[in-house]
Amino acid sequence: MKLGIITSAVFATFSAACIASGVMPTDDTSSTSAGTVATGQASVANHACASCHASNMGGQTTPVAGTDTYGSNITMDTATGIGSWTTDEIIASIRQGKGLAGRTLCDSMPRYTLSDSEVTAEVAYLRSLPPVSQSIPASTCSSSTDPDAGTDPGTQDPGADAAAPMSDPDSSTPSGACSGYADPSTPATCHACSGSTCQANGCYGGYYCNLSTTKCVAKPSSC
Repeated sequence: MKLGIITSAVFATFSAACIASGVMPTDDTSSTSAGTVATGQASVANHACASCHASNMGGQTTPVAGTDTYGSNITMDTATGIGSWTTDEIIASIRQGKGLAGRTLCDSMPRYTLSDSEVTAEVAYLRSLPPVSQSIPASTCSSSTDPDAGTDPGTQDPGADAAAPMSDPDSSTPSGACSGYADPSTPATCHACSGSTCQANGCYGGYYCNLSTTKCVAKPSSC
């Protein structure tokens, strides 16, 4: 009997602490090992999520370049982030561009085709981050008739319009690229975005495409 009373008291104390800190327990039962979190961190970096959601994933209060959309707060803060979202809801936003209650997110949010293990790792990484209390302005989606809006460029047939992998920057760097990078207006093989807000180089938000890694990066100092 005493054990039951003690257990209830501990649970109540834990719940109160979670509420006070802005982090509530979730239904997440996936592995949160260091390896899983590291895999998720690498995947988030590979998809240049920080270009819109900031390096701490707390979102940005300035709009994505050329749009009226704002990178949302995707930390576990329950008031301004996604701390109250279930794992399935977070996965739906990553894969399908769906928000709570099935709301369609703007085209500036790519729809990523990820394996179960990779998307689960991304969720584990996001859950490992400190919650950030930051309110983000509401986004205004641009109307788009782009038939590819909301799709992941990585799922398209690359034969029609994508160049072969660029292993030799001296011989295959597109016109307009600088020191192995493609500027926003230069077609390249990075695949970090989709829809009407995607730049010619496959990035968005003014980012450059690193031709050797096909990752989106902030404007290099050499450009």
